[in-house]
Amino acid sequence: MAIKVDDFEKALDKRKIEAYTGEYYWRARDIQFLLENCTWNRLYKSILRIKKNCAKENLDTSKDIIKTKTTINDGYERYTVDDFYLSNLIAYQLFAEYNNRDGKTKLHKNRGVKGQLFDKISKRPAVLYLFALITACVVVVFITVFSIFYVPFKPFRELRDLYIGTAMTTYSHQWLAKLFFSQETIDEVMNTQVAPDLDINTVKQDVYTKKENSIKMYNVSGSNYEGKLLKISNPEQVFIGVSNTFGTRGEFIEDIAKDYSAIAGINGSGFIDENGKGKAAYPVGILISEGEWVFDPEYNEYDIVGLDYDNNLIVGTYTKLELLELNLRDAVEPFYKLIINGKNRISSGNGGYGLHPRTAIGQTLDGSILMLVIDGRQLHSIGATMKDCQDILAAYGATNAAALDGGSSSILYYNGEVQTKPSNGTTYGRYLPSAFLVKGN
Repeated sequence: MAIKVDDFEKALDKRKIEAYTGEYYWRARDIQFLLENCTWNRLYKSILRIKKNCAKENLDTSKDIIKTKTTINDGYERYTVDDFYLSNLIAYQLFAEYNNRDGKTKLHKNRGVKGQLFDKISKRPAVLYLFALITACVVVVFITVFSIFYVPFKPFRELRDLYIGTAMTTYSHQWLAKLFFSQETIDEVMNTQVAPDLDINTVKQDVYTKKENSIKMYNVSGSNYEGKLLKISNPEQVFIGVSNTFGTRGEFIEDIAKDYSAIAGINGSGFIDENGKGKAAYPVGILISEGEWVFDPEYNEYDIVGLDYDNNLIVGTYTKLELLELNLRDAVEPFYKLIINGKNRISSGNGGYGLHPRTAIGQTLDGSILMLVIDGRQLHSIGATMKDCQDILAAYGATNAAALDGGSSSILYYNGEVQTKPSNGTTYGRYLPSAFLVKGN
């Protein structure tokens, strides 16, 4: 019986091996036993075929298929056999080939969950003609769609600005904006798209801390996004946890939650992420956890989102002296302030920064904490704008709110499981230096 995708992902998660680069790999011999009707000889040939097909398309697999050796003990003796370290890209390609019931899916035509290999085009003339026709249609549509960006009407300008903002706020896809627009246009959009910062700070609400501990999870969705929102009735339950390996690397959200016996959590601090391979050893900005100043960047002024000992969610910009007077118990640097004292930051436009996975936190007048995570960069959910996050939290009653680090860091953990779908394609997300957590009842 074929293994299901979810079961395959869980099995991969248990067998992952971390390389010194921070990347994860899986041994081919481990994967073999997860595949239907798969012998080592068949798997070995499949791996070589993938490598050959990629070479024909000038695709480099040197970091996806790494030959190695494995020691096996059959109960009588130990001996060494051939093996491979495989990236998750290759693992999913093999899953698609061997776990397809009708056997018609060919590896070089698979574009499954992780598929990034190019289709190998048939040499038959009829297929070539069809491919040429489809290619021509795609080019025409492509040119037509992007020509809309140059039409000087407000709806099309907003679409252009959203496109540029989305592309320019990624590490590896900025070329998508630079391909169609001049640097002057890009600078103009990026400098004017972001809403002006709110020049106010949170006024303490002296929120009423409810005696009962209630946590509810809601599905949220819009035309471009899907996500989850947790509503925690008692703000005393919410605090910031720190990676157990702080200063060396971060931890996954599930591990941080388990370190603190927390029932729920979302990613907290941002971190330097050079080339998308950051290990989250240290946060960007301040980090206060349960009254301890874990990290102080020694700024003249600090942007913060956090909780004081009266359970007020504080959002604003403060000097160090002012921070000490606030008597904070937990705080991080936000990515973007959304709502302060009931005033929305974004009144027009999308707020800048395009469509991406998002994480945000807010508080209502009755003290409830709202934790929002939006999936992004995926077929089921492209992503949300800053205004989307602001409007969602405002709709749920937030009077103070801020966006946290987003992108591939965005993740929500609750009741022993990751409830959202990280954009890096894993079930466990990325290393994090800290997380907003919820104490168990």
